[in-house]
Amino acid sequence: MFNNEKSRKVSMMWVRPALMIYISYAAIGDVFSVFNATSLSASILFLPAIMIGCIIGLARGTRVSIKLGEESGTIVMKSSIIGLLIWGAMVVLRYVAENVIGGIADTSLVAIVLCSLIVLSLSSTIFYTGYLYFRYYRLLQNNGTKDYKVL
Repeated sequence: MFNNEKSRKVSMMWVRPALMIYISYAAIGDVFSVFNATSLSASILFLPAIMIGCIIGLARGTRVSIKLGEESGTIVMKSSIIGLLIWGAMVVLRYVAENVIGGIADTSLVAIVLCSLIVLSLSSTIFYTGYLYFRYYRLLQNNGTKDYKVL
């Protein structure tokens, strides 16, 4: 379950990050509205989470071995769902903190930390998927013979 080799269609790899963006915005959109997402305070709060997520996503992408699949437009890769599980845990924790425990203010430290962790795991998944796209197209350019890892 955690390290299984699967064939995946490259054209469908965008679905998971897109769903995660939608669900994440539903979970943390209220915090963005409080801080006015274009304001300096929102940038200061969430930019480090995005940058750390980028580093984690690229690091995860370099650790995965991929090769061209039998069918056109597919890759065979060993992947892990741990990143997805961590993101899901953060979304559930945010929901529990907001609705079950009795509510937290959108500007409280708990809300900001939870939202930053959601943004971190979301950006990690986005950069991981983007890096796998990059590696797939590099494999295509080299006829599947050599996979260049940038990092």
